Amino acid sequence: MTGTPKPAQGGTSFDNAAAIKSGIWNDKVLPGETRFYKVPVDWGQHAVLFADFANAPAAKENSYQSAGVRLDAYNPARGHIDDDTESYAGKQTSITGQTVPVSYANRFESGGKVSATRFAGWYYFAVSVHPGVKSVVDGPIGVTLRLDVKGTAAPSPGYDGDAGKAGFGVGGDDLARADGTATGGTSDSTLRMVAFAALGAGTVLLLSLGVWVVTARRRSRVAAPLPPQASPPQSGYGPPPAW
Repeated sequence: MTGTPKPAQGGTSFDNAAAIKSGIWNDKVLPGETRFYKVPVDWGQHAVLFADFANAPAAKENSYQSAGVRLDAYNPARGHIDDDTESYAGKQTSITGQTVPVSYANRFESGGKVSATRFAGWYYFAVSVHPGVKSVVDGPIGVTLRLDVKGTAAPSPGYDGDAGKAGFGVGGDDLARADGTATGGTSDSTLRMVAFAALGAGTVLLLSLGVWVVTARRRSRVAAPLPPQASPPQSGYGPPPAW
């Protein structure tokens, strides 16, 4: 893939992942960081992402970190699909993440990588640099993302209700938003996650789902507050990869 790279600002979690589409994107990642990107993938399409980690000034000669860089792929319900890792010694290194073509029939497949791609929507890629890379290089590492969303978009399965509002499928607004900038979380995240669970079970979306959400919100307004609890420390970079 050739062309002029565009700047991207990867998010620190799924909720503020940077939206990108087919093209070449540049970003920087520090040791210990994970950067999140989301990609609109429609029915019949699949995404292929090449992450090229650039040369970086050495902090220590002839040193390297095993499994130093990592790329994870997730489906719209944030279920893990696949990952790729490579050692990093301050020299250019490339890793790849991809999905299979999105299809309703994938739910009947036994392989997790295939069954996870059973609905269209925003797919996620997480780019991580191992904390130990800090002893290998000084400063951030430049990352070039070469993204190709392949295939012609196919018609959506026939669900009851408006499947697009529940996060299934890709619209023109989704493509327009894929400009490399981080985005905030959506107010209808509860609706989306419940809908994904229904779709994963092989059921159709019901209009009554919206009524359930409204009722839940009303109940939350009158519910007694829970006693305060100490929160565990957060890294600020989303869920850490299983190195």
